[in-house]
Formats: sequence, C-alpha cells, structure tokens
Amino acid sequence: MKIEEIKAAIEADLKIDRFNLVDESARTPNLFSKYIQIYTDEKIRLRMLQRKYSESYIQRREFYAGNGGDKYKEEPFDRKVIRQDLDIWLDADSKIQDLKDRLTLQEVIIDILERTLKEINQRSYTIRNMTEMIKFESGQ
Repeated sequence: MKIEEIKAAIEADLKIDRFNLVDESARTPNLFSKYIQIYTDEKIRLRMLQRKYSESYIQRREFYAGNGGDKYKEEPFDRKVIRQDLDIWLDADSKIQDLKDRLTLQEVIIDILERTLKEINQRSYTIRNMTEMIKFESGQ
C-alpha cells in the first residue's frame, strides 16, 4: 500500500463516534485484525527491499572495484576507484540511493503501522474513559 492510502485509512478508522461507543468498542478487534494484516504485508515488503538492497550493494561495490564484467558493456565506467573511496562512490550511486529511499519509506510505513496498532490496543481504554466522562457529565 502507498503511505497516503495508509494514512487516510488510519485517519478514518481511528475516529471514535462518541454517540455510538458500544459499536466502536465492538469494532476494535476488527481494526486490530485489519492493521495487523497490513503490518505483516508491509513488514514482508521491507524484508524483500532489504534483501534487494544488500544484493545491489554487493553488485555495485564489485562494479566500482573493477570487477563488473558484463556490467561494463551495459554501463561503461572508465575510472579506477581506489578501495578507500569505494564507500564515497557507493553513497553517491543513484541505484543505491533509490533503494535507500525506498527502504526509508518502507521503514516509515512500518513505524506508522506499529504506532497505529498501539493506538488500537489503547482504544478500549479511551472508549471506557469517554463512557465515564459521559456518566460524570450526566450526573450518574
């Protein structure tokens, strides 16, 4: 899922209708189930991106170290990079940067989902507090 879709879904799902607290309380397990499934899918996607990053990092490192083989035919590189400069070249490599950006975005998605799951776990306390406040306001 895209981050915008996740944020929009969270905003809609976590609203509590204070005039229908019984239904809101009953909806909590369904929300948890929904977001744990999304979290699981996104966590798997993160792991796949980490794997792809590691593989690409090794390939690009070999490329800059002069062991690119057939890669030089596809992407000519006429410089000799010394070992101590490899990290500088890898940090500036557009393919590596793209993967880092995707990894960072995926980590942000995971963080948002973890926070959402914690909020859903706290939801029953929030609903109970709202119920107590309504009782207090009505003088019961």
